[in-house]
Amino acid sequence: MSPSSKTIYWDYNATAPVRKTVKTRIAEALDRYPGNPSSMHSLGQSARAYIERVRRKAAESLGVDPGEVIFTGSATETNLFALRGYWLANKKSASPTPKVLASRIEHPSVCKNLDFLAETEGIEIVEIPRLASGLTDFSKMEELLNSQKFWLISLHGASNETGIIQDWNKVAGLAARYRTPMHSDMVQFFGRMPLSFQGSPLNSATISFHKSGGVRSCSLFYLKKDTAWIPCLVGGAQEKKRWAGTENILGIASIDALFDELPAMIEGYQGPVRKIRDEFEQRLMKAVPEVKIVGQDVDRLPNTSYCIFPGLPSDALLMALDVSDICASAGSACSSGLSLPSSTLQKLGYSQKEAQSAIRFSLGETCCDTQIDKVIEVIQTAIARFKTK
Repeated sequence: MSPSSKTIYWDYNATAPVRKTVKTRIAEALDRYPGNPSSMHSLGQSARAYIERVRRKAAESLGVDPGEVIFTGSATETNLFALRGYWLANKKSASPTPKVLASRIEHPSVCKNLDFLAETEGIEIVEIPRLASGLTDFSKMEELLNSQKFWLISLHGASNETGIIQDWNKVAGLAARYRTPMHSDMVQFFGRMPLSFQGSPLNSATISFHKSGGVRSCSLFYLKKDTAWIPCLVGGAQEKKRWAGTENILGIASIDALFDELPAMIEGYQGPVRKIRDEFEQRLMKAVPEVKIVGQDVDRLPNTSYCIFPGLPSDALLMALDVSDICASAGSACSSGLSLPSSTLQKLGYSQKEAQSAIRFSLGETCCDTQIDKVIEVIQTAIARFKTK
């Protein structure tokens, strides 16, 4: 089903509509680079040269060396790739009960892969301490690092559900002080927040592009030079033997276009998009006084509003929104196909019933303030109907 001109799309944290500039750049790449980048003939070498130009562009924007930029597949694959690579590099020197210090309010691609290592390799997952706000408790975290040895620290830059931003660079500094490598899932950062690893002690990060109008299943893995890490996807010699398989040149063309537009994208999210999000929340709280907005008092992504409507099941509200041609979600797109309460909200201290009544609105550049009234009207109508049942 194609979106109509009346569709209100407020689900950017799941994925964003592909940008026109991205479509144009992909079409150009289809015509210009038909060869396999590993081939020695001129068409292959032309494709290889293009990939390296995009790599240098990405590296310059992120403040890193081109050799630290690895083009990968989906963000889920990349997080798996990162976590298992650290385990392979550290398992021999790990303690008898190897421990990872990790956030448990992460995307499933991090949590489930760590759970898999716990089940198959016997690692112990120690949860990063949090304040009631959802932010990292640095005092308690340092106590853990001072008393126990960890082979990895994993903490996202920002929550895909709540939008709460963590001080990932401060955590990376703490990790470096205790000589512990750190990985960060930065999927929700790109295009919305300034992002640079220049001078940062962070060892690695996953960056995805389809949340900002790129194509799906093409990501970037930043790996700091001299980090102890072993690739777990082997085969060909692509990406300096760190990510085997013929390069996705169309996905890389998408990345190329997005880095060209990055400054304007960030300005758009930090300005107009944030303004619409804030206005929506203010008007929603007046129209629906019982609503709870998660993370309202801490730094969040400028586009994200995670709302709890007490007593109204999220499935019922999502259905009402969808019938009215409004797109939102109940949380992570990789989990929301399941009718389960948000584990993130429950870990933040909300009840199961509250977690079952949460809707994530995530805005983007196609959103406008004229859409606010329609969204709130549908919410009010759904609440009124449910109360009469």
